[in-house]
Formats: sequence, C-alpha cells, structure tokens
Amino acid sequence: MINRRTLTRFGANSSIFAFVTVLALYDYAAQADGELTFNAGDLIQVVSKETGDPEWWIGHGPSGVKGQFPRLYVDVAPQPPPQPKPAVTTKTKAAKSSRPPPPGGSKKKGAL
Repeated sequence: MINRRTLTRFGANSSIFAFVTVLALYDYAAQADGELTFNAGDLIQVVSKETGDPEWWIGHGPSGVKGQFPRLYVDVAPQPPPQPKPAVTTKTKAAKSSRPPPPGGSKKKGAL
C-alpha cells in the first residue's frame, strides 16, 4: 500500500505531478467495476490523472484497492506541520588535563 503522505501538487488538471494524497469530502459508492468506494474523511493516494475524462482520477483507496474516483469528491489532504529537527551536538575532544595519567607514571622519550 502506498503511504498517505502528500508529496507535491502541480495543479488540479495537470498530468505532471508526484503522488498526491487527497481527502474524501463526501461518501461515494462505486457505480461500475474499476471504481473506488470510499467514505467522507478517507484518504486516497492519487496515482494518475490520465483516465480519458478530466473529472475522474485513479488512486488507491484506504484499503489499498486501486480504482477510479470522481475528483470533485476530494480535496488535497492537509499536510502535517513540519517537525523541528533535533539539535546537532558535536563531540569535542576532552582537554589533556582531564585525562588520567597513563599507568606507570609519565614516560618521556629519552627519560630514564
């Protein structure tokens, strides 16, 4: 099943668009084979606006079934507000003074 996230809309009658999620405004009962049945409030994932009739689109209904539906029964689903990105923290190197001394004391090159 295609997710219910709205991606992009280029215009109501445009055939160039990314998948769009629409919200059913009214109940619709399929009148013929290949049509979707849905209830007001259902989300439909539009997969094509090319049906030969500009008043009908093709999409996946809430149960995942694919079919045609009347475009005047739907509107673009509202998008959720953008989520704030978590703050990025950077790791800093600890100061040398905060490190414990190596075992056996300090050995410097050349020291006996």
